[in-house]
Amino acid sequence: MQAIHSIQTVTGPTLTIAVPAAFEGKHVKVVVEPVDAPTSTAKEE
Repeated sequence: MQAIHSIQTVTGPTLTIAVPAAFEGKHVKVVVEPVDAPTSTAKEE
């Protein structure tokens, strides 16, 4: 199963995410929940 996990900063009432082309035409589950604090990514370190 292919899955996308990412932490985003919400700056307005709409959040847009890019998905793989393989997801086109498929049903997907989207879960949005707040996180306690931002975490650093490998790029930021």
